[in-house]
Amino acid sequence: EQAKSYALGKINNTIATETQQWLSRYGTARINFSLDRKGKLDNSAVDLLLPLYDNKTDWLLFTQLGYRHKDSRHTLNLGLGGRYFTPGWMYGINTFFDNDLTGKNKRLGVGGEAWTDYVKLSANTYWRVTEWHQALSNQDYDERPANGFDLNGEFYLPAYPNLGGKLAYEQYYGDNVSLFNRDTKQKNPGLARIGLNYTPIPLVTMGVDYKYGSGGKSETLFQANLNYRFGTPFDVQISPSSVASLRTLAGSRYDLVERNNNIVLEYRKKSEFTITLPNLRSGFSAQKLNAEAKIIAEQSVKQIDWQTDPQFIQNGGAIMPKNNNQIELVLPTYIPNGVNDYTLTARADSQDGRQKAAHMQIHVEPFIVKEKRIEKSIEGSLAANGQSAYDLTAVITHDNINNMPLKDHTFSNVEWYLKPENKDATLTWDKSEKSDGKGRLTATLVSKTPLDKNTHIFLKMNGMAETNIGGGDNTVNFDNIKFSEEMLQQPPNVQKGDGQDTYFFKIKVVNAQDEPIKKQVISGVKWRIKDNRGAKDQVKLVAPENSMTDEDGYLVAKLTSHYGFDDLIVEADLTPTIGDSKTLLSKPVKFETVPQKAGILLKSVVVPSFKKEFSADEQEKPHNVHDKLEVYLTRKQPDQTTASPITPDSGGSSESIQLSSDNERNAKVDHKQGKITFPLATWGWSGSQNDPNHVATVAANVTDKTTGAKSIYTYKFNPKHYFYNPNKTLPVPYNGSSSPAGAFKSCDTINLTGGPYPENMGNNTNAFNDPTSLYLNSLYKEYHSTDSTLGIFDKPTNKKTYIIINASPTQLIGDKLGKYLLLDYDINKIINPTNIAFPNYPPYLPSEEWLGNLLCLKNQIPASNGEVGEI
Repeated sequence: EQAKSYALGKINNTIATETQQWLSRYGTARINFSLDRKGKLDNSAVDLLLPLYDNKTDWLLFTQLGYRHKDSRHTLNLGLGGRYFTPGWMYGINTFFDNDLTGKNKRLGVGGEAWTDYVKLSANTYWRVTEWHQALSNQDYDERPANGFDLNGEFYLPAYPNLGGKLAYEQYYGDNVSLFNRDTKQKNPGLARIGLNYTPIPLVTMGVDYKYGSGGKSETLFQANLNYRFGTPFDVQISPSSVASLRTLAGSRYDLVERNNNIVLEYRKKSEFTITLPNLRSGFSAQKLNAEAKIIAEQSVKQIDWQTDPQFIQNGGAIMPKNNNQIELVLPTYIPNGVNDYTLTARADSQDGRQKAAHMQIHVEPFIVKEKRIEKSIEGSLAANGQSAYDLTAVITHDNINNMPLKDHTFSNVEWYLKPENKDATLTWDKSEKSDGKGRLTATLVSKTPLDKNTHIFLKMNGMAETNIGGGDNTVNFDNIKFSEEMLQQPPNVQKGDGQDTYFFKIKVVNAQDEPIKKQVISGVKWRIKDNRGAKDQVKLVAPENSMTDEDGYLVAKLTSHYGFDDLIVEADLTPTIGDSKTLLSKPVKFETVPQKAGILLKSVVVPSFKKEFSADEQEKPHNVHDKLEVYLTRKQPDQTTASPITPDSGGSSESIQLSSDNERNAKVDHKQGKITFPLATWGWSGSQNDPNHVATVAANVTDKTTGAKSIYTYKFNPKHYFYNPNKTLPVPYNGSSSPAGAFKSCDTINLTGGPYPENMGNNTNAFNDPTSLYLNSLYKEYHSTDSTLGIFDKPTNKKTYIIINASPTQLIGDKLGKYLLLDYDINKIINPTNIAFPNYPPYLPSEEWLGNLLCLKNQIPASNGEVGEI
């Protein structure tokens, strides 16, 4: 330590000596170089007085230059002065311009001097040139030079000139003047200085000053100066005997002006200006946070500059301005084992040039799994079918499991995966990567093959390290499947082929340990009817939906039919992803044929163009029949919109058809052509005249030659009226006249012995409660206007055609008057000939005998004798 101090002293002396030798050619120099332990110059000064005019007697004009470095300020001093010498005194005046280059402060100084032997008196005033501006060392203050003055006096003892004393007083004006040091600010401060110096040789002066100022401030200064006088031999300047001459007026001719060359500053505190940020903000990846800089300022700031570490942006963060003092932060992605702490800096510039900065620490927290679950979608074993699933759930939070779940939050690059990998296993999850209202991310795991017993399920995403959700020790696995040894079937009794009765076929699906696979989709299963010959439209085999087992582990298929069948066998095949295929067969089952209703088609031998159809729902038709009527059973096939006749196979048909009648007397079947007739010969008087039963059921048995499907179609006949084909003509009297006599007796020639009562098949007069419409309504409703001929006869060309209907069900044999109606076929209206005595009533025709409600054909011909035509 001593060696270091010695070396520094030698360096300082060398610098001072060399510098003074360089300046010795010009005038007086005073040097104070101070090199500190860090190698920096501070509190150093150089002053130089140069004569401009010197007559060596009474006048000296000079300039004084100075440089000093104090409180990190570089200050230049430039002065001009003049001194006038008399034999006993020197009077001088000077002016200086002081320039603080660092703090940009400038002032002017004016001073006066009065010297004599062993006494130096001087006074200086200081006037600022620079006004308020930003202080150099404190952003919160403005500064400017302080106005002031000082008085100085130096005194030496003639008997001992090496020892001198100093008295001085300084006064400056302002509210916050830094007179003692830059940290002490006082109002209108002043100080008094008393000093003692010792000059062993002219070149060196050492001294101590004591300063005492306003507010009780005091300070003691120790000084050491080198004083070099130009033109004076160096040996003189180092001679102790030469010190006495320095205290005389002649010896101090070129001494430096005594003044305060350091600018004393006045300070003014600026209006308050601060900027603050929260110390720390934490959040998770991609979270949006608001950051607001709180600013206290008298005026609005110019701008705020926001900055973060470069890694903040590189890792996906973003800064989005919202207004001048508020931003929105998008936090970067959490980097596992990486940098996740950042610094946000806000720098604000005030209107007066001040700048303030605030800092905030940003910590990015990782996503973590708060809760995790692996559950089977159903109870029991899961089949390796690619559909039975594990339901995976991970509740996501951040940083600490005690934090709330992140609900309805969108994550990025979510990935579920297995270790070890299995190419037949599939993990699926919502690609929107958004948690639900409870903060859950979910996935499903299915597989077509069993997994490795050490399989684990992992989850990762941006901002979260790989996380084990569970698995291992065969806790996550899928089983191979197989059929049990037999197919069960129910019920044991024969079912009807009505589309409703059902056979059930059940197969239990089990795993390798013969445990049932419950409520799961079983892939690779096919159901079919053994030796199916194209009966898919006639018999319906329904496999379980999606091949899913029931709560007991059974696959259940259903078999129904609308047809009769013998010996149907159901078979089921299982082709597992691993292992051999297996086929199970049922026992043969039968469907009983259920009769179906047939419709009918009517044709006429007499009228080839005549056709009339009745649907399967219109049984017991037609009510009005005759011996020239031909009827065929009809059916409507599933792929048909209209019914077609059922006729026996004439060769080349895929069906075998047989027709039969349970009452050939009432409805006779032609087994070759399939037609049904109502023969006159069988409708005789041999049966009871009062027997109303004329029912006959005709059946068609149909068998599909290819598939064996059997059907029965039936139609029930129940005729009410049987009509003979009219073959007589009778004169009709005009308007109830009895002329010509015996006109109706010709009706006796109609043979009524070939059948029963033709009007109602039993003379059931109780049914005739509406005499005016009894037969008319029956005919009209059954055949309608276009078919009203019943196919009994052809309408004669160019003839008017009528039917005369007996309209009196209570008419008895021997009545002198019968009531009849005339039906005009052309206009399908009742004709009511004019009757003056009985208007709007049917015509009254005299009758000498009961006509038996006979229907006759009338062909109208021109009448010459008052008759209207022929019957």
